[in-house]
Amino acid sequence: PWIRIIWNMVFTAAPIIVYCVLEQDVPADLALKYPELYRDGPDDVQFNGFKFFQWTCFAIWDGLVAIFGVFVSVYGLGFAVDSDGNNADYWMTQSVSYTVLCFSVNLHLFLHTRYWNCITQWSYWLTLISWPIFAFIYCSSICVFLESPPMYWVWFNLLGSPSFYFVVVVLVWMALLPDIIIHYVRRTFFPRPVHVVQEIANSSEYRAEHPPQGKWCCEKGDCCCNCMARLWCNCC
Repeated sequence: PWIRIIWNMVFTAAPIIVYCVLEQDVPADLALKYPELYRDGPDDVQFNGFKFFQWTCFAIWDGLVAIFGVFVSVYGLGFAVDSDGNNADYWMTQSVSYTVLCFSVNLHLFLHTRYWNCITQWSYWLTLISWPIFAFIYCSSICVFLESPPMYWVWFNLLGSPSFYFVVVVLVWMALLPDIIIHYVRRTFFPRPVHVVQEIANSSEYRAEHPPQGKWCCEKGDCCCNCMARLWCNCC
C-alpha cells in the first residue's frame, strides 16, 4: 500500500510539475516572430478528444507491457530474475513491473520536453532514481514494520540478477516505442507550424546567432561563459 500511495507523490510528481511550469516549446523571440503559432490555442490542438484518447492508449499500452511483458519474460521465456537463478515469485514480478512503469512514465515526458535547464534535469533524474532508492530502503528490515514482510530482500535479489536489467531495458523501450514512432512520423511527414519553428531553433544558424546563456565551461574552471562568475550568476 505504501508504494501505491506515493506513486503520484514522489515517483511521478516532480517531472510533470516542472514541465507544466517551465516548458517552452519554442524560444520567446521565435514565438513573437511567428504569430501563427498561437493558432494552436483557439484550434484546441493540444486539448481535444483525440489527444486524450492518444495518451489514454499510451497509458494502457504501458500497463500491458509492464504486466504481460514481465509475465511472458519470466514464465514464458524462462528469464530468471532472482539472483539465485530461480523464477521470480509474485512480489518479484510486481517489483519488476513497477520498475518498468516508473521508468516508462517519466521517459515519456523526456521525449516531449524541449526546454532543458538545471531545474528540469535535476527533477527528472532525481525522480528516476527515487524508486530504486526507495526500494533499496523499503526492502530492508523496515518493510517488516510497515506490514509488508513479503517484500523483505526482494530488491536485493533482483539487483543480483543480470536478467532483471535486461528485462527492464527491453520492456521500457517497448513501452516507449509507439510514442517514438508517432512522434517521428508526425514531425517528419505531418509537421505543424510549431514543429517547423522548433527545427529553426535547432538549426546551426539560429544557435550561432543566439548562443545559450549561462553555459558552464569546464575549461574555464566551471565558470559561466558570459560573466565568468562561479556558481550562480545573473546570466543563469
